[in-house]
Amino acid sequence: MRRLIFYLLIFSFLVSDSLLTSDNNDKRIRFKKGESSVTVSGKVSGEAVTYILTAKAGQNMIVSVTGNVFFNIKDLKTGLFLEHATELDDAREWEGRLPSSGDYRITVSSDEVDKNYNLTVKIN
Repeated sequence: MRRLIFYLLIFSFLVSDSLLTSDNNDKRIRFKKGESSVTVSGKVSGEAVTYILTAKAGQNMIVSVTGNVFFNIKDLKTGLFLEHATELDDAREWEGRLPSSGDYRITVSSDEVDKNYNLTVKIN
């Protein structure tokens, strides 16, 4: 009986976590055919702006922002933030090899409101 309760608690945590990380305001980043980088412009107006992109394990990704903003990157397959791009890092530039295939969420934030930015993502 205890084991059943334990599994139900774990299941409810996973379901609630996936619901909390699901955001209908996510913007999908797509690369044009034959291109390996894309730049999107936006404005942080009080709430963070989120982008989703799909990539493969082992690919090298470079992310940078201009403007008075920062970002974090979360692997949606594992639910973990990428090293040096967590919610605590306030990253403005990041480069690394992707650990898994699937979707990644890039969240752009600012400590101030109404901040314009350019977000550049390159994947090799």
